Amino acid sequence: MKKISSILYVSLILILFLTGCGVNKGAKGTIELEFWTLQLDSFRPYITNVISQYEKENPDIKIKWVDIPFSEGEKRTLASVMSNNTPDLVNLNPDFSATLATRKALVDIKTLAQPEDLEKYIPQTIDNLSYGEVVFGIPWYLTTSVTYYNKKILNAANLTEKDLPQNYFDLKHFAEKIRQNSNVYALMPTVCEGGNMLKIFNKYNSLIYKPEGLDFNNAENIKILELYKYLYQNDLIPKESITQGHREALEQFMSSQSVILISGTNFLNSIKENSPEVYSNLGIYEQLKGNNGKSDFSMMNLIIPIKSKHPKEALKFALFLTNAKNQLEFAKLAPVFPSQKEALKDEYFSSNSDSLDKQIRRIGAQQLNHSVAPIKIQQNHALLNEIINRTVQQVLLNQTPASKALADAQKEWLGLQ
Repeated sequence: MKKISSILYVSLILILFLTGCGVNKGAKGTIELEFWTLQLDSFRPYITNVISQYEKENPDIKIKWVDIPFSEGEKRTLASVMSNNTPDLVNLNPDFSATLATRKALVDIKTLAQPEDLEKYIPQTIDNLSYGEVVFGIPWYLTTSVTYYNKKILNAANLTEKDLPQNYFDLKHFAEKIRQNSNVYALMPTVCEGGNMLKIFNKYNSLIYKPEGLDFNNAENIKILELYKYLYQNDLIPKESITQGHREALEQFMSSQSVILISGTNFLNSIKENSPEVYSNLGIYEQLKGNNGKSDFSMMNLIIPIKSKHPKEALKFALFLTNAKNQLEFAKLAPVFPSQKEALKDEYFSSNSDSLDKQIRRIGAQQLNHSVAPIKIQQNHALLNEIINRTVQQVLLNQTPASKALADAQKEWLGLQ
């Protein structure tokens, strides 16, 4: 009898568990939204406060917040959208969001939002979350790269701020001067990582969108590749530039092995904490420009999986989380910028102070107000980045002339369309 009772008890629990799965409704008919973020637990007081405010204004909604490690974000999101137990709102980057969008795994925000909802964001951020006519995400927080430089090394090389490069082709003369007058490098570029070379092409208006596919094979881009080949072949940039990325470039700069670092505004604190000597000699100015004179940016966004059981409610919460007030508050806690135009106008981003943290906020905000239209999302966009990265490596290693390497890359890319 005891054994039968135990079996009945376990069966009852199992039935309750199974009937509860996939039905995210709480007590008294409230709807439970599952919201995932990427490694934002250090901002728990802010996130929980926003959630509490939202739940107070919307008593029929409860938010279940799950913060996951950044390194697991893509893997866990992919697993969830393939299952029937998906979260309602997920914090991702645009590249992986685009991968999901091209596979029709995400809700088209335009089918739920009003036009005026999306008009509040910097237009380029909406462009960055668009695939054809589909808008697959809501912009959240932004960063933009600036040029950090070490005043002490610059002066030791008999150069001044007037000698600093302003555009990519200025790098040639600057790198030569640094190498002649010191035993360090001008910089360690990260042109073989994450489609960074495509972003440089985009600053030169040298990406052409055609019905048959993105066209990047032109004289301007050949010149850019030849510039980096010259730098690499003449030992003006480290040999590791073709295999290593931003982390190594940051470490090299913080160990005074390079004069400039092109990196996000959010890395100022890393320099301050990990290299006090470099920080004490630090200067900052705008990121290097192309011929269109505009700046690029990086972003984190929010997506709604197509399998969300409450997409309308998820969108409403996403719009609340990313409204001007909440974004401005977040930007005061974290080294990021808001994607809402109104928040970016706040005096917090316009101080004329000489302190580095206020300088970088002012420069970053100015850049975001003059940002370049991002590269349009392509089918197989991740493969496009891989093709370009491989092409850069071939050219820098002098394995293939720039003109042929780019033509071969173009042919390979169009063959995937």
